[in-house]
Amino acid sequence: MNKDITLLSKIDSLINQSNNRSLNDSVRFSHTIKAKKLAEKHHIDSLVAKSLFQLVKLSYPLKPKDSFLHYYPLSLNFSKLIKDTLHIAQTHSFTAYFYQKHQIIDSAYHHYYQGSKYFKFLKNNYQTGKMLLNMAIIQKNKRDYKGSEEVTRQALEYLSKTNNKLYIGSAYNNLGITNNELKKLSVSIKYHKKALALLKTLKDKPILTVESINNIIVAYKNNGDFDNAFTYFDSIQPYKKLLEEHPIVKARVLDNMSHTRLLSGNTENVLKDMEEALSIRKRKNHLTGIMISLLHLSEYYHFINNPEKSFQYALEAKKLSGDYQNQRDVLNALRILTLNKFGKGNVSFIEEFYSTLDQVEKVENSVTDEFARIRLEVDENLKEKTKAQKKVQEQEQEIKNNRIIITLISGITILILIVLYLIWQSSKYRRELYKEFSHRTKQNLTSIKRGISKLKTNDKSNSHVKELEASTESQLILHSLLEQSNYHTHVDLNDYCSILINTLIFIYPDYKVSSHFELTPIKITSKKASLIGKIISEFITNAFKHGFSVRKENNIDIVLNVSDKKVINIYVSTNGKRWDPKSAMGKGDGMILMYSLSKKIPAELYIINEDNKTKLNLKLKID
Repeated sequence: MNKDITLLSKIDSLINQSNNRSLNDSVRFSHTIKAKKLAEKHHIDSLVAKSLFQLVKLSYPLKPKDSFLHYYPLSLNFSKLIKDTLHIAQTHSFTAYFYQKHQIIDSAYHHYYQGSKYFKFLKNNYQTGKMLLNMAIIQKNKRDYKGSEEVTRQALEYLSKTNNKLYIGSAYNNLGITNNELKKLSVSIKYHKKALALLKTLKDKPILTVESINNIIVAYKNNGDFDNAFTYFDSIQPYKKLLEEHPIVKARVLDNMSHTRLLSGNTENVLKDMEEALSIRKRKNHLTGIMISLLHLSEYYHFINNPEKSFQYALEAKKLSGDYQNQRDVLNALRILTLNKFGKGNVSFIEEFYSTLDQVEKVENSVTDEFARIRLEVDENLKEKTKAQKKVQEQEQEIKNNRIIITLISGITILILIVLYLIWQSSKYRRELYKEFSHRTKQNLTSIKRGISKLKTNDKSNSHVKELEASTESQLILHSLLEQSNYHTHVDLNDYCSILINTLIFIYPDYKVSSHFELTPIKITSKKASLIGKIISEFITNAFKHGFSVRKENNIDIVLNVSDKKVINIYVSTNGKRWDPKSAMGKGDGMILMYSLSKKIPAELYIINEDNKTKLNLKLKID
């Protein structure tokens, strides 16, 4: 035991050491690989999974992709093999971030969606919402605005159950951006204001407040509400020093502010601010920002009636956007070029404009379809895996249940044989011995009954289990009555029959069954009572299976009397659907069993169907 604890501690210690950022990468990898080998050697699956996931995390920041691409499938497959849902979810999450970092967007989206499924299963609202929000942001960046809006709302369902203001604010911000692009400007402003209210509370991330304010300004600008846009610009003034630490955000604010002034008709400081924004973006090699700055400068020169400069900036924006396959900005540049006097009448610009417009629409439609296809494929694969796992579990459970049934039947058979043997034996201590055995047999039957109860959860074997339960109950009732009796080789047949019928009705709770008894007190040997109980159990079980209906009232009538010729008559009748026992003669196991048992009593057995009732009549002589 102490050795096991020491080994676990050693492996955990190696993994913890690999988290030490002060060590170089090779040492950290070395510790994790040692931990993995030790865990594999001693077959500690949970720590093998933990070590593999640690190798995934260590590989993530490395520039060569090979290490990550080697370890993430190993981690994923092993975690699935041992059904470690947490490490499956975490590996999908890291793999999504990895692919997004390397601009392999469809793979990133696929793993974010997979991760969301497993985190949802774990009831981890934060991680589920985070995965969905990352999917929504990818869709927004690929201009699937409607799809992004829908997935963002799903993300908020989970994030709103957490206290993470950063991600809830980011979700509202994404809804603001998507609605702005969908031209639902008032809705966009509403969501941006919700985002701002949350992000303002994050005192350690004030730059997010500035970005949120800038997004509100964009929405007001696009709505033509310049007064409100300038009001929000004023609220950015206190953050001037902070913007020096975040040059890309500063460039975005400068460009947006100058473009808003231009659209409002005020050109004061517009050129200065636009050129400063472009200069910052070029220094930081912020390509998307550079394209926007070039387009805005082209608009400025068009506004002040300098077509030559406007043409130059639009042409530069078109070339850069084309080089980086940003077709939307190519389209915006072509729109300016076709209106410029240097480009007017240029058929090639007009043709390229409509060709690009058609291409953009096709690409954006295909992007929407692609994201839907990825989600569908993941859902279908998960369904297939779930079906396969369920089938395997059902097969394993069926095999297990069959083994239990065989064991129980064997136990019942042995107990009955011992009981019959003891009845046959004769000695002066017979009564005392039989009483003790009857008590122990009852205890064993009770244990068997508990085993049967455990099987009731498996619907597939339910009918067989109920039959077995009925058979067991018939013997358990008999031994309970024998244990209570002062005369331990005989039992009151009237008590036995009434208790047995009521117990059989209780075994089938889905049916409405009423019972009627006309019973004459009769003493009978326990051997004969055991056989009679089995016959009645088999007959009533068949009535439930073939005759009774769960939607109607069902009846069981039992009459017990003694004729003048000292013959015991047992009559049992059931209503319901017509089932003809004669057709089963020589074919059904149940019928063969009942006739076989009647011969052992010995007794005459008659089963008929008349007056819409199936009737059993058993005739035997009094001992």
